[in-house]
Amino acid sequence: MTRPWSKPFYGISHCGKLSDIRRATIREEGGQFTLAHWKRGEGFSPIESSHPTRELAQGAGEKWIDHAIINLKEC
Repeated sequence: MTRPWSKPFYGISHCGKLSDIRRATIREEGGQFTLAHWKRGEGFSPIESSHPTRELAQGAGEKWIDHAIINLKEC
């Protein structure tokens, strides 16, 4: 499922809102894309992963977010 991402602003784009269970942020740094996986209630230390392209980082972020939605539907 393709999710909406914010337009990159100084190399940073977001998917999701602060109120969501999971959300993702991509930072572009020197041609490398760092994906921050945020989970509500787990503070300000996200899990991070590096990706060679924005598209791969977005795909990984969307899978991270979708995992939370699948788990909620199973409850």
